[in-house]
Amino acid sequence: MVRVAARPAHPDDVGDEEQRLTDISGPRSIPGMNTDRGRARRRRALAVSIVVLVTTLAPAALADRARAKRWPVNRWLASLSEPRYEGVVSSKHYIAAKDGTELALTVHLPEGLERGRKIPTLLQLSPYRPLDQAGGGTPEFDFFVVRGAAYVQADERGTGGSSGCLDFGGTADRIDAQVFATWIRSQPWSNGRIVTDGVSHPGMGSVVAHAAIPKLTGALAHAPVVSYYQDEWLQGAKFEAQLNGPAYQAIELAPPLPPEFADPNAAKNQAAPCTGRTAADYSGYDGPFTDIWADRDLSRHVPRERKPILLTHGFVDLNVHPDHSQLYWDALPDSYPKYAVFGWWYHQWPDLTDHPAERFVDMRHRWMDALLFGKENGLWLEPRVLVEDSTGTWRESHDWPLDGSKRQTFYAGAGEQLAAKPGKAAAASYRDDPRVETGEWGGAKAVFRTAPLTQDRLITGAPKLRLTGSSTEAETKWVVYLVDEDPDGNWERVTNGYVDSHTWAGESKWADMTPGRPYRWTVNLLPTAYVVEAGHRLTLVVASKGGTYLGGRCWDDHTGGSRCYRPTGILPARTAGRATNTVHLGRDGTRLELDWIDPRRTRKPPQ
Repeated sequence: MVRVAARPAHPDDVGDEEQRLTDISGPRSIPGMNTDRGRARRRRALAVSIVVLVTTLAPAALADRARAKRWPVNRWLASLSEPRYEGVVSSKHYIAAKDGTELALTVHLPEGLERGRKIPTLLQLSPYRPLDQAGGGTPEFDFFVVRGAAYVQADERGTGGSSGCLDFGGTADRIDAQVFATWIRSQPWSNGRIVTDGVSHPGMGSVVAHAAIPKLTGALAHAPVVSYYQDEWLQGAKFEAQLNGPAYQAIELAPPLPPEFADPNAAKNQAAPCTGRTAADYSGYDGPFTDIWADRDLSRHVPRERKPILLTHGFVDLNVHPDHSQLYWDALPDSYPKYAVFGWWYHQWPDLTDHPAERFVDMRHRWMDALLFGKENGLWLEPRVLVEDSTGTWRESHDWPLDGSKRQTFYAGAGEQLAAKPGKAAAASYRDDPRVETGEWGGAKAVFRTAPLTQDRLITGAPKLRLTGSSTEAETKWVVYLVDEDPDGNWERVTNGYVDSHTWAGESKWADMTPGRPYRWTVNLLPTAYVVEAGHRLTLVVASKGGTYLGGRCWDDHTGGSRCYRPTGILPARTAGRATNTVHLGRDGTRLELDWIDPRRTRKPPQ
């Protein structure tokens, strides 16, 4: 039983031995447990375990306990670990995958590591070269190595010094992750504790490790790819700007760096099986969800074992969209030791501007101290979710959507209405005009508006549109935007989503429509945390143009920087210019589902 989900009791509440019972790695044996004093300790430990079990089942009680016992920011900042060693010693190794593929890894150990000393490992599974070989600056991994951890940079198959072809999180990658972990734990310097970390594709490597490695101590995954299908098609709609095929083909066939790391013929040897495969997989206009992609959707491979994971993602990430982290979060059980930091930034680590902690590097340091070194620093007393909303205000919660959020359903109705009660059956039609500008759409859209809100509302989580629609053609694209409309009629994007009409029977079935016949889709909109002010309306736009190359509106990105956000568009339907599309309305028609809350009722981080 891994007890991190329960957030161990505060160290002031129990003795050192009892506190170690709730260590991140699970229960440990304690000398003297069969003595009278040991039996007393055991009873106290049982009491702690009962509290753990109860709080796991009662999020509200857990939140109350966290508020009462959590460490102030200055206290945990003062507890951050300091360097113990002065340098780093690196070595390169080859190991065999279960299918015989040669895998390469680089090991970095503290210089002067004492003989017989066992240390934890920070593992990164990546298709990219280690930072020390990119040139310039201090290697980022040195930070934890000099504090007493090993850093292992494992080259994913088909990249760096590893043979084979890229697997993009599939079965081979997951088995390779286990092979890397087994090798690490067999080394004389390893204490068995392994933590993974990474951003973007290495973030995917961290999720791969979380899904696959038994008894993983924990994982941090920043802007991770969770489904390589979803990185190329959003519900079957092909992104116009994703170039994964050619990009990964180049990585796959690049010679290893530095050249002496592997056989100089490695790139040539893997060219034959790999050339063209990646580009072919990613270049299709149509996007049925086949077995290839199911194997590479990590949300379908979540572990039963309880291993803590921290997911971080920006709501305006144009590279890996935030629905990836949402996908993995939703796939894990509600009571799972899962944690998240979401907010308004692009493809990077979190920007903690105006948060009491100020720097994510410090927050990450705290996580690594707790996971790598088993350091008690109050981390497990923190709320599971930290979110920055569109006003720059930070919110805390045990759950996502935020605690206290209520599900609200709006029905699209005649007269451009978006109301809490369904109206009579009706329809709204538009022509799919590829010449219109995304964000405006001219007359090539159907629009539905709520009445002006009577109070501020914070929308959290990932809204859904239950769309009932039809077309005069056998195929089309559906483009959905939820916007904030001010009293002057100005629009700002809240969230958006796309779907290809072929997915009406499911993403894996890919079927044409019968012209004129209505079908149903669930359009998953991207996760958000957006404050709609009193007096503003929520406006739902359904269209079929989603591109940016021929023009697109610049939305406020809520980062205080460029203030410009143009969502990644999709390629137009082959019927664009011919299709007339219809949104069906009424009780059995189109409806919007979202979670929202009065912003005044959400919890903010303590100052």
